[in-house]
Formats: sequence, C-alpha cells, structure tokens
Amino acid sequence: MIKKHSDTYLFLLAYHPPRPVYKPNSLVNRLTSDVELLTDKYPTATIYLTGDFNRLNISLFLSDSGLQQIVTHATRGTSILDLFMTNRPSNVQYSVVQSCMKTDHSALLVNCDQHYPTNPVAHSWYKATFYDIRQPYIDALAAEISNYNWTSVLDTTDIDLAYEAFLSSVDTFNKSQHPVSHFNYTGQYSKLHYPSHQMPAQKKE
Repeated sequence: MIKKHSDTYLFLLAYHPPRPVYKPNSLVNRLTSDVELLTDKYPTATIYLTGDFNRLNISLFLSDSGLQQIVTHATRGTSILDLFMTNRPSNVQYSVVQSCMKTDHSALLVNCDQHYPTNPVAHSWYKATFYDIRQPYIDALAAEISNYNWTSVLDTTDIDLAYEAFLSSVDTFNKSQHPVSHFNYTGQYSKLHYPSHQMPAQKKE
C-alpha cells in the first residue's frame, strides 16, 4: 500500500503457473475475496493487480471484483499471459516492450495516473532521468546481483525492513552499473521521448 497526499494505492501481484498443484478456481476465489476485503477497508483506494496468469479464466473474477483488465497485446508469442487489472482504467496507459531479462515474455511498461498540469506555468522546468539499459549494462547488473551477499536481507525477520534493504541494495547496483542521462523539459509537454541524437553511440562490430 502506498499513500500519496490523500490518495491510497494498493498494489497486488499474482502468479498462476502453467501446471498448478491447486484447482484454478481456488486462486480465482482467493483473489476475489482479497479484493473485496481491500475494497471494504479502503473504499476510495486505487487498486492495481498484475502478474503472469497463464490463461487463467478471470472473467468471473473481473465481474465480481469490478476490476478491468487493460492488456490487449500479446506478452508471450501470440498469447496474452501477463495481465494488468485496475479499478481506474482511464488513468492507466501501458506498452508491451522487449524485456531486459532473459525470458520469453515481453515486459509491461505501465504509466499509472501521471498528473500533468492542465495549464502549466510558463518557464516551469522539470528533470527526467534515463538509464542506459543496453545489454552490456544489464549483464553487469545481473552479475552484481548474483554475486552479492544477501545474508543481511535474508536474515532479517521483519519483512518490511527486509524489503526496504532489498530495494536499497538494488537501487545502489542500478546506479553503479547504468550510465545515467538527465534532460530538462518544460511543463507544456505531457510526454517525453528520449532524444535519439543524444543516445550514447554504439560501437560498430
């Protein structure tokens, strides 16, 4: 759960394996129960549910929960296996892109309710940060994560502290392995594209 100003955001993650040891309906029932519980407790919250559902039939869940599934493009081959559901579909935009990890699934890039000023003040400048995610830097990041001693995280009994320590470590790795570029832009632009002419030049083979 994340609270920002007076808004509450609930993030839920689920995975349904291709050959589950449980009955698929049991997962559907659990998801429905959990969403209903959260909705009763946080009636004004924005809910985001995502994960790899592997062709799980969620039609009844969507009907009972009131959530909407927004992904309409294939995320693995010609199939839509990775889903994103929310009770605020009008505030969400997504793209299906090639994953930076070694997987046969595509990645979902989701933009959740970005607030841009309707009448931006003249000469208001913002800063955007871009990480270089070309393969050599991804490989270096993966190697550092693989070789890191995670004992301090694994031995932590408080799950919240362990999660914070994990995120802090990954953030440090990310900053140390990925070159960063910063760009300034004015408030009149609601979308920002990486300027291709400023991309680091790739070496020719």
